[in-house]
Amino acid sequence: MLAVVGGPRRRGNTDLLMDEVIRGAREAGASVERVFLADLAIEPGDGCDACRKTSRRVRRHDMVGLYDKLFESDVWILGTPVYWWGPCAQLKAFIDRWCLFGEDGRDRAQGKRAALVATFAGKNPDTARHAVGMLQDSFDYLRIGFTEQLLVAADDRGEVARDRLALGRAHALGTRLVLGR
Repeated sequence: MLAVVGGPRRRGNTDLLMDEVIRGAREAGASVERVFLADLAIEPGDGCDACRKTSRRVRRHDMVGLYDKLFESDVWILGTPVYWWGPCAQLKAFIDRWCLFGEDGRDRAQGKRAALVATFAGKNPDTARHAVGMLQDSFDYLRIGFTEQLLVAADDRGEVARDRLALGRAHALGTRLVLGR
C-alpha cells in the first residue's frame, strides 16, 4: 500500500488523518509506505511533449523514483487539503506526472484500488467536489477502482487532532482498505 501525503504541512490536518489511515491499515496487517510530497522535488510539466514523443522521462526529478512504488502497490491512498476547490499543488504536480504512464502504465495500473483523504475549510463537503471529480476521472481513465473518500472539514492547522470522529473514520478507512469491508 502506498500512502501519498500531498499536504505541505507536517502535522497539519491532512497529515494527521493520513497517519490514522496508515495506522489502521498496518494494524490490519498491511505493509504501508508513506511518501510526503513536500519533501520531494517534482517538476511540473512544461508542455514540451518530449516524454510523449520518446515514451520516456526526459528530465530527472524525484517523481522518477515514485513510478515503481505506484506500480508495486495494490492500493493508493492520496491525501490533500482542498485549495480553491481542487487538490493542493504538490498532489496536482504528482498526478500531472502520471502522463508518463502511457498505455503500458495504464495497463499496469489497471485493477489497483485508490482512496482519497481530503480536508477543506468551512462546513460544506461540496467544497471538495472538483478535487474528487478530477481524481475520479483520473482513476477511471487508468482503470483503478476509486473505493472511498474521506472528506473532513477543518479550518485551523492541526484541528483534526481534537476530532475523535474524523480520526476514527480515518483509522476505519485504513482497516477497510486492507480487509475489504
